Amino acid sequence: MAYLGVSPILRNERLIPAAIALLIAGLISAVDIRLFGQSWPLTWVPFAAVALWPRRVGLWASGLLLFVGGLWVDWTTWGAPGQWPLVFLLTYALIRPDIREGARGLTAGMTRFTLALCVGVPVFILSGWAVYESWPDWGSLGRGVVVAVILVPVMIFLRDKLAVRMSGDD
Repeated sequence: MAYLGVSPILRNERLIPAAIALLIAGLISAVDIRLFGQSWPLTWVPFAAVALWPRRVGLWASGLLLFVGGLWVDWTTWGAPGQWPLVFLLTYALIRPDIREGARGLTAGMTRFTLALCVGVPVFILSGWAVYESWPDWGSLGRGVVVAVILVPVMIFLRDKLAVRMSGDD
């Protein structure tokens, strides 16, 4: 199939679904669920999208998209400008989906997400402390991570089904 007149960055059929997923996750991140008298923020849902990033999106395109997506999440959640791009880019640099081998599925996805959390949460905490000079609300942070952990299997399932429909690979 010819892509006449289309930018090389947009030629990658995985870039647009990844961008849409990050956009939707950014919108969802602005929502809080009130349950048991507590606020359960969905702030970490976009982080799950980063942890499950497709393999075959180019390095520069991924970096640019994650930076803009991080600014989008900062904007939708009224966060410190640059905090989420920092978290997203450092997480991407650690998990490097572009050099990842095959394995898809729940176990591999949860392993990648757990590894990403080991980087993302400390970076989020330390960057927040550097900006605000105070520690985060530990309860809210923990509940946000728990919500993301609960939603990751659903996101993995949806990603796998879409990957099979699109071309059989992530």
